[in-house]
Amino acid sequence: MATLIAEITSSVNLQAVLHAYQQLGAEPVKEYANISRLMGARIYLFDAPVGTPLQPFLRVPGVSFAEPDEEHIYVLPCGMGHYLSPANEHGSLRETRPLGAGSMVLGNFLSATEGQRLSSLPAIMAMTGAQDAIGMSKKGGQGSVLVIIDSGIDGHFVPETQRAGGWSDDAGHPDPWTDEFGHGTLVARVAMAYAPNAKVFSAKPRPGSQGGVMKESVMSFLDAAIPIIQANPDLGFVVNNSWGTDGSILSAKPYWCTMIPSRLIEAIDRSGAALVVFAAGNGHRDQNGVPSIVCINSNPGAITVGALDQRGQPQYYSSRGPAQCYALAPLISAPTWGVLPWGSGYRDFQDQGGGTSSTAPQVSGALALIKADYPKATNLQLKAALAASAQRFFPQFLMPFDFATGFGMLRTNRALNTVPGVLLHPYAATLRAAQLASKVRVPAAAALI
Repeated sequence: MATLIAEITSSVNLQAVLHAYQQLGAEPVKEYANISRLMGARIYLFDAPVGTPLQPFLRVPGVSFAEPDEEHIYVLPCGMGHYLSPANEHGSLRETRPLGAGSMVLGNFLSATEGQRLSSLPAIMAMTGAQDAIGMSKKGGQGSVLVIIDSGIDGHFVPETQRAGGWSDDAGHPDPWTDEFGHGTLVARVAMAYAPNAKVFSAKPRPGSQGGVMKESVMSFLDAAIPIIQANPDLGFVVNNSWGTDGSILSAKPYWCTMIPSRLIEAIDRSGAALVVFAAGNGHRDQNGVPSIVCINSNPGAITVGALDQRGQPQYYSSRGPAQCYALAPLISAPTWGVLPWGSGYRDFQDQGGGTSSTAPQVSGALALIKADYPKATNLQLKAALAASAQRFFPQFLMPFDFATGFGMLRTNRALNTVPGVLLHPYAATLRAAQLASKVRVPAAAALI
């Protein structure tokens, strides 16, 4: 069986839609009740046989979107792993297909002692002004919560007193404070370096057959997390997502978009409940210069992060815009190279660094640090502060924004000083306009067929 997620408008007869889906071979599994309330629609999960045509589900009156479950890859600089492609060229639910990015280097393991000695992270933090920002900060991130949706976190790196909680949908390894892969611990260790006093929440979705995370499981976590986040308005929640979909915006059919979770993220951002950060992806190397940021990684509710080398130039693999669903993606970039944390030790990623998986948590940590000092700052203020304070390198500085690096390189110290008064900056108006123009906000199912 395959799974299907549908967004049903609240004004229609729900039972009629459920009956129509049953006639098409899909059985309702559950409603994501908290997501439904936040989005002002009915979000349902269905079971359907593999090979079921997708388009008839989109044509049911009252259905805004319908899309299959899929496995999202970790955006690593390597060729390991597969992802579930939601539909083939005939628009039917299907199995897996390989990514095929064998030209990139995952890197050799290093011991904790050797890795700490050779780690590039202190130099990366200096380049992005993080160490200065931590010294300037009043709270060091205390009052913020870093939510890491990933492969789990090795609990040895997060003291009990710093844990905000955990959630797991991994039946084989149910403890969210274990990480059999190492990727989630990379993300957490980088983010915590930027916000040393922030709390950490480990969310461990169900892994797919090829090692990624399943969209339906991520939706289940967010459904459970929404009331917790809403019940704690005094905490600054920053949700890091170093996973997504790789590919070209020309090769990805519109209904391959993860439109429902993208609209959910936009709704979370609009409510002000949390800041959401996404890695841009590492797909540019395979797309021969074609724009390569697709829907889940380009969305108006998220801050999309690209990757730079140690000279401040775009890493050759870092996915570029114009993005499929949002104009300002990537919004910002951060550097990555050399030896970085991985699981209980380190990996030497050489010149290419740890991919956008390792740059997104730099921005997440920076936001947690800044949000703790400015708890009343809106999401728009914080995004505008990142954009207005970013550093531009030649030749990118000839333009205020480009589709490889966004507004430029993260400068945490500058962003910390930019928050007051930033709504008067022209970039704030640019961000507002881009969000209103996003395809994620368009509810017409006909546009996807």
